[in-house]
Amino acid sequence: MVRLRHVLRLALLCLAAGGMLALCSCSRVCREVVGTADELARVLAEYRGDKVLEVILKDGIYHLQEPLVIGADLAGGITIRARHHGKAVLTKALEIPVARFTPCPEGCDPRIREESLSRIKVLDLAKECGISGLPAPDIYYSDTLFSPWIFTEGSGATPAIWPNEGWATFRDAKEIGWKKLAYPDAPASERTPASFYFEDERCARWCGESDAFITGYLYFDWRHEYVGLASCDTVDGVVALRDGTQYGVGSGGWALAERRFRIFNALSELDREGEWYIDRDRNLLYMMFPEGCESIYISVSDCPVISLDGARNVTIDGLKISRNFGSGIVGRSCSDIVITNCEICDICCRGIELEGCRNRVAGCHIHGIGQTAVHITGGDRPSLTRSDSVVEDCDIYDYGKIIATYRAGVFADGCGMTVRHNHIHHAPHMALYYGGNEHLFEFNEVDSVLLETADAGALYTGRDLGSQGTVVRYNYFHDIPAHEDDKIFTKGIYLDDNDSGEVVEWNILRNVPRALMLGGGRDNVIRNNLVIDCTIGFYMDARGVDRFDEPGWNLLSKLEANHYRESPWRERYPHLAGITEEQPELPLHDVHEGNVYVGCGDFFRYNPNLSPYLNLVNASDNIVVDFEHNPRLRHRTIEKFEGFEMVCPGGSLKDFSMEQLLEIAPHLAGIPIDSIGIRGSGSHIKIF
Repeated sequence: MVRLRHVLRLALLCLAAGGMLALCSCSRVCREVVGTADELARVLAEYRGDKVLEVILKDGIYHLQEPLVIGADLAGGITIRARHHGKAVLTKALEIPVARFTPCPEGCDPRIREESLSRIKVLDLAKECGISGLPAPDIYYSDTLFSPWIFTEGSGATPAIWPNEGWATFRDAKEIGWKKLAYPDAPASERTPASFYFEDERCARWCGESDAFITGYLYFDWRHEYVGLASCDTVDGVVALRDGTQYGVGSGGWALAERRFRIFNALSELDREGEWYIDRDRNLLYMMFPEGCESIYISVSDCPVISLDGARNVTIDGLKISRNFGSGIVGRSCSDIVITNCEICDICCRGIELEGCRNRVAGCHIHGIGQTAVHITGGDRPSLTRSDSVVEDCDIYDYGKIIATYRAGVFADGCGMTVRHNHIHHAPHMALYYGGNEHLFEFNEVDSVLLETADAGALYTGRDLGSQGTVVRYNYFHDIPAHEDDKIFTKGIYLDDNDSGEVVEWNILRNVPRALMLGGGRDNVIRNNLVIDCTIGFYMDARGVDRFDEPGWNLLSKLEANHYRESPWRERYPHLAGITEEQPELPLHDVHEGNVYVGCGDFFRYNPNLSPYLNLVNASDNIVVDFEHNPRLRHRTIEKFEGFEMVCPGGSLKDFSMEQLLEIAPHLAGIPIDSIGIRGSGSHIKIF
């Protein structure tokens, strides 16, 4: 005991002195306090894995030249902790004082507009930063973009863009420009670089923009792409691209509205504070600075800030990971990783990516992310071996800033993930996206997502008959916007393209255009959900009848890849064993029971392709609470189907109370409303 007191006293004295502390017990713990990136790198380089290492980071900015690497050779157990949460900042971006920029001289580049010239400053990247020889951007992007990337305080920097707010639109394509795969039977004449009609005198500015892109939703509202700009014909009003897109450009098919686009990375459009442009031939960075900006930050490498490939037993606690062209934290083939109390922000790729087992992301604040905020994979589907990785109690928002679609707040793939007690909000596309088996999504609050997209779900999965065993329960989805061109094409929970075998229960969905949607799947259980003030409460179709063998779906081959006739699938999912003899294209054995629809415009709608199979809808004990005595509801549902009861309490939705609801549907007391959301946040969800 005396020796322990002596060691602790020595530790306190060293901490008070502000120096580096190396405190090693005679057994298994070694603690180090560091204050610079070099000290941090040295401590990790000297660590041999024979003790548990705890590294405490003093407040400050740690500029890393290379990723902080913790690999399989450091297996004793490592904790890297901020002395004060959020005050130790790890970054791979180079800080450049604004004072090193010079005024942009008149005539330096004819693309710069006269009204913007006095506000633009320029930096010689080769001279001031040692950055030169930058390659030209590719001609097509649907994943990461080109580097370097510029950051400022407050996440406001962007390559020069127009329009500064909102979108430009076009309707008609001159060349549709199929790129690949989606429609392999498209004639060769359509697999050409795309072009479209856009008559606007502004196009004349873009004629000299060799590195500019057209970006946006060029055919479908669920596909965001970047395509290099080839030319602008100002006489005929044609904008030509350097490549095709995955589905072409223009209106048609499901895309009935005008298409949305922006021009991106165009020096001629550098006209707003925070915008920048790099002339790669001359190594010049042009920028218009936000008011009060003293420094900008430039990141070139696509490596993560922290690499945990092969790592085990590592905890990252309380750090701020910020400003990187690559991802924030990446760990592949790793296990028992804990990322807790961290802020991950201003990251161009993924915020956190962990592949392996028993990994945990908890209590993190993740925002300003170019793609997916948290990407977790692991487990093994054929053997149904669980990953048991967890994402919990995180505040996740403002992701999908660079690549907008199919970049989620949390993406989970594999077997046996848990995503719980998170608040996911304010993003262009989905909040929760998953593939695989036996996942659990519970107690999450999701709102204000799908802000730019349509035919999309706040929670989404699809195109997998073997996606069995996932449970979605006790979540609150609310305030998902309806878009002007289609009031019902954004969804709360969307099981797409014959996805099957899920359980969706005890959720609350409020003010969502289309709350629950089954896109042709089977063996799904939809029960005891509370749906309030939604345009359509539940939608179902039988799309597999016409599209089961559509190229790219591969539904039966995916089942075969998981050896579904063998153990353990044979025991866990016995209903799949004879699926090929039981019309696998039909939506068989779906259960719809105990759901309560309150004040919905049309609580059950179906596609005409379901009409011959309406007898397959296994509905029971569902309740419709109707305030306006809507005759359309009664005609389409109550009189036509069994399993639904209409209740008309009088009054209006705004006067309706939880007490009234529980009188009508006492079983909904089973929804633990007070437990939804981030634990310990002090927030309280009020339904009525």
